Amino acid sequence: MINLFAAIDVKVFAEGNELIGFCDNYFHGKGVNSPDLYEPLLVFRNKTIELSMADKSTLGDFREAIFKTIWNKESNEVIGNLELCFAISDNLYMIDNPDKLIKNAVNECLDQKSVGKINICFIVYEDAGSYYIDRKTGLHYDFHFRESTQHHAPHIHVSDKSKGFDVSINILNGKLLPPNFKLNPKYSDKYKCAKKYIMKNKKKLIREWRRFTLGLVSLNDK
Repeated sequence: MINLFAAIDVKVFAEGNELIGFCDNYFHGKGVNSPDLYEPLLVFRNKTIELSMADKSTLGDFREAIFKTIWNKESNEVIGNLELCFAISDNLYMIDNPDKLIKNAVNECLDQKSVGKINICFIVYEDAGSYYIDRKTGLHYDFHFRESTQHHAPHIHVSDKSKGFDVSINILNGKLLPPNFKLNPKYSDKYKCAKKYIMKNKKKLIREWRRFTLGLVSLNDK
């Protein structure tokens, strides 16, 4: 077994700027992300936790252990726009190789300024449109703030920019909205994953669409 000590920090950003001096408002659920995201972070912020990892554990396993400790959920189940980074010598590094063995990466992750600790930092994005990142599929789910001109039905924007996938989907029925009526067949699996998530969470997403966009749903769309 490998025993690790992880010191937890949290930084909140909006439009590329760190919200220094305003963080407490966001920690108490007054921003785009919900209190379900922030309240556990508030408990663990500036604390050090101990993790016991198996010898064959990977960086991905380490990330899941952190999420499990803070939210008691898998990372994919935590709703919000955030990333987990390593803080090393005043720089932040993404976990871009989740399959790497933690025992081979631990020396790279240790900050020389902190003896025996791995410093990690959650970056939380408060940009108005961001809603949810599915870390297993790479799909980003976004609402566009106060959007009212192009689509009138409750809808959500789903994208995987690294793959060129970017669509708008009707929350009520899971159908594609223009201009994406004819989906490229190579994106069919992405669309199926997105539609499955949207249909499973339809009621919650309609509430969130109203909150993000100030949208009103027609009685005919009930």
